[in-house]
Amino acid sequence: ASEAGPGPLGGIRVDFHDEDGDCVALVYNPEMGYVQEFLNGKREIYHVRYFYVDPRLGKWRDVGGYGVIKDDEDGRLREATLASLRQFFATVPAEVDYQEMDL
Repeated sequence: ASEAGPGPLGGIRVDFHDEDGDCVALVYNPEMGYVQEFLNGKREIYHVRYFYVDPRLGKWRDVGGYGVIKDDEDGRLREATLASLRQFFATVPAEVDYQEMDL
């Protein structure tokens, strides 16, 4: 499942699962002014500078690596995750290059 909502320190966050079963969390840290990435609860990226996603295939890429957003048979899970990502990046007051493109 994917969701956007409050994160630690009053920041904003979005969580989703990839096809490997990992939980990816993008968290806005208001004290730092950065988006940080956590993988299975462990911080992997201190300062996310870009996040690219292919909405057609569900692939995503950032400085820390890449993956494929988990989906269900009817495609609703991936669409919900994409909507949450769009909302997250439209809301956070951090400079992150968020783009949707073919990957």
